[in-house]
Amino acid sequence: MSGKPTGGEGGLSWKRAAEYLKSILTPERAVRTLQSENVELRRQVDRLKQVVDDHNGQLKVILSLMGSTLDNRVESTAQKAAVDAVVRLLGSSPTEKDI
Repeated sequence: MSGKPTGGEGGLSWKRAAEYLKSILTPERAVRTLQSENVELRRQVDRLKQVVDDHNGQLKVILSLMGSTLDNRVESTAQKAAVDAVVRLLGSSPTEKDI
């Protein structure tokens, strides 16, 4: 015996053995590559989630500032309108001569 597989019809040749091992190892390498890519993609997703959370927080602050600014403008406009209404009422009030 030479230690080599025989190449007979029922026997296993080196070429067939190599093809068999390759058919097993190729998917294993592909799985390892996919697992590595998956880890990297998860890291990227986590970073993107953090960016989205940061932007969400910034938007909340901006919306709050805009809301309070609008509230202040509405309140100021309402106060001016009330003052104008009182001034008009006082300006058009009947005098003693009209009574």
